[in-house]
Amino acid sequence: MNNSIINILCKIIYSLLFALGIFFLRSSVMLNAQSPRPALVKLAKGAHKTLMAGISPKGRYAFLATADENTETTFTISDTQDPQRKLSKKNVSKHFFISKDILLLLSGNTLTKIELPSQKELEIQHVKNVEFLESGQLLIHYDGTRNNLLEILDRNFSVRQQIGSVIRWQNTEDELIVFQNEGGKKNLLKVSGDGKFYTTIWSSVHEVYTMAAFKGQKGEYIVGVSTPKALKTFYVRKDLTSIELNDPAIMDYDHLTINSSSDRDAVLLRLSKKLPLNDELVSIWYGNKKDLGEYIYNERVITNVLWYPKENLAVILDPNFTDYTAVGLSNMFLRVKIDRNKVDIKDGFHGVNEDEIHLWNSKTGKDLLLGKDGGYMYFDKEGKNLLFYSQNHWEILNTDTLGERRID
Repeated sequence: MNNSIINILCKIIYSLLFALGIFFLRSSVMLNAQSPRPALVKLAKGAHKTLMAGISPKGRYAFLATADENTETTFTISDTQDPQRKLSKKNVSKHFFISKDILLLLSGNTLTKIELPSQKELEIQHVKNVEFLESGQLLIHYDGTRNNLLEILDRNFSVRQQIGSVIRWQNTEDELIVFQNEGGKKNLLKVSGDGKFYTTIWSSVHEVYTMAAFKGQKGEYIVGVSTPKALKTFYVRKDLTSIELNDPAIMDYDHLTINSSSDRDAVLLRLSKKLPLNDELVSIWYGNKKDLGEYIYNERVITNVLWYPKENLAVILDPNFTDYTAVGLSNMFLRVKIDRNKVDIKDGFHGVNEDEIHLWNSKTGKDLLLGKDGGYMYFDKEGKNLLFYSQNHWEILNTDTLGERRID
């Protein structure tokens, strides 16, 4: 009896010792896992992701932009004739070579001009944007502390022009257009090719929503402005007089896109207006509803218009088609047939698009079905040849003769 008790006690003690051993072993492993590993930390800190690389004009300098594990970026420039001669800057958002030896770096609100042969630096503060144009003009846009001043300089860093109260700018048909808000007026300024002068091409109390050059005549523009009620669109002539798009058949709109037209005398406009959410109850069986999107998000009513501004003639395009795209200058447009039988389907949601693609002539009204959209479509600069993928094969279409040929 005593021997049995002794055996039981021995087993209990053995089990306790075994459990304690396992506990201490596990604790040791966990502590070791949590202990600092200087070599691993150093290796992790040394891991960088390359964001971009490039070379300067004439190839004298090479640059590399990297990001570390904390996403801090480093811009490093090296002299290819002396690789040990390097220069680094943190968190560079923009860079420009304005000559083979002069580099500009924008970091935060500081613009740094670096003369690479001597590594001499010049810092300019309160800069919110900078751009170097192909024409050789350098644009430096300052923040509110300097009245949103825009400086236009040449490659030698000489100031050609200063314009205050600038909102933004855009290049339109190789012209620099500056958006200005001054004295309660919203102005569009066209800057001369040498950057020394500008002409006011538009001025009103309403905010400029968008603008584009009218390709039918150089020096003329299409301007969209925001009014308290809706957007309005104007055609600005060379003499700076304007014509408003004013057709009673066109709804009020709150979004405007100005697109190129294959008809030289027209401009393709995409007008849309957001509708309020439909808060009606909908049957779980859908009933006669073919699209439940109006109950989930604000639907947009879209109108595509071919506007002939010189005649102030607006042609509302067939609403059974969408995505009108100009092809060259032959009055041809690509367009997509809207499938109104889809039930609760958002286009492209499943990555498959079976919509019909059509080629339409705006002058003759002739329409050609190209086939189902295969997701790939390319046309040359003149718009005379169209390469597209449809129904598992590639085809080329000549838009002049409308002749098609399969190439696979």
